Amino acid sequence: MSTSPSSQASAPPESPPGGAVAVLTAAGSGSRLGAGVPKALVPVGGVSLLRR
Repeated sequence: MSTSPSSQASAPPESPPGGAVAVLTAAGSGSRLGAGVPKALVPVGGVSLLRR
């Protein structure tokens, strides 16, 4: 049984060389972080998640 190229799943796109690709979700109040600010505004390495 043969399959046509259109019926086969395509490979995911390649990541840029030397780069990192990520999705960071930061929704919610961040109460478990204990920062007293929304998660998007919590500093990580001196920079807020929103600014990153």
